[in-house]
Amino acid sequence: MNRLFPLLSLILLMVGCSTYKDVVYLQDVTDGESRPIGQVQEITIQPSDVLSISVNAAESEKELVLPFNITPVMTNTGTSLDDATETTPLYGYVVDPSGCINFPTFGKLHVAGMTRNELINFLSNKLIDEGQLTRPIVSVSFLNLKVNVLGEVNKPGTYSISSNKMTLLDAISMAGDLTIYGRRDKVLVIREEDGKRINAYVNLKSKSLFESPYFYLKQNDVIYVIPNKRKADQSTISPWLSPVLSSVGVLASIVSVILSAIRLSK
Repeated sequence: MNRLFPLLSLILLMVGCSTYKDVVYLQDVTDGESRPIGQVQEITIQPSDVLSISVNAAESEKELVLPFNITPVMTNTGTSLDDATETTPLYGYVVDPSGCINFPTFGKLHVAGMTRNELINFLSNKLIDEGQLTRPIVSVSFLNLKVNVLGEVNKPGTYSISSNKMTLLDAISMAGDLTIYGRRDKVLVIREEDGKRINAYVNLKSKSLFESPYFYLKQNDVIYVIPNKRKADQSTISPWLSPVLSSVGVLASIVSVILSAIRLSK
């Protein structure tokens, strides 16, 4: 028994060191380190987005804003425009494949590529330049932004983007963090952009994460957390062997308690 305990302790020490290196994020960040924050990449409008646009003005122009607040499109809510469910209707301006919306009075306006604030400024200036309103108050919000988080996370699923920007860490937090089996050094981000599907790997263990063009997510991004070798090995071994291996730590603890008790009794 006395010979078994050091061996088990050595095994646990080796496993513990490996596990620590495998699961810790941002391992190369130092205390007090200061780095300039790059330009924040706000979400830009893309085809198939649904936008809520409202126009308000001073009391003297209340009647003049009415034509601009007619909701021209009604779609049903769902995981996407192509996979809608028959639930509560969702009203908004759908961006067509050419990147345009059909806005009252002005007709087709190209809005793809703009951020929310850029569209607000664009519409406000257009209303003034066209002599429609003197001091318009325009509000714009996205209605159907989402990302998908799959693989080795605690709560995989589809998550809505509620602000102008969302980071990869935000999405992982919403999905309940990675499981112990998820690879931190190779998280796959799949993005559809300019008619192409782009695959990129991001390393959560390095501070280079913050410089990655995939740190800030875009609508419809898919984040896939790849399983590590430990999980892959468990999927190939006998069902009865996996619980045995995972119980090594418990066994070592029991042995330690027993040996301590024996020493105290002498």
